[in-house]
Amino acid sequence: MQGLEVYAANGEILIDINSRMTRSVTSGTTASIANGTSVTVNVSGMQTDNYWQVFVAPLTPPQNINARFQDCTRNSGSFTITNNMGAASAFDYVVIRSG
Repeated sequence: MQGLEVYAANGEILIDINSRMTRSVTSGTTASIANGTSVTVNVSGMQTDNYWQVFVAPLTPPQNINARFQDCTRNSGSFTITNNMGAASAFDYVVIRSG
């Protein structure tokens, strides 16, 4: 592992490799979402900037191999998952923040 560590004169670590790492904020599984509909998940403090990322994966396989699984839109204080895969499915999600 590589990174910058900064120490005070007394040996106390001021900045270490974890200071700017990505942190998991929340994760979970939605209820089943019908094809063509959406669900909004609230996340306290979430912003629309690029420091926040949402990873989403369906729990049910799509009806068509070429199907677009889902859209995910970041909002201030929440994100929205829209099911586009041709079948109802619950979705696992992980929200991370960097910086």
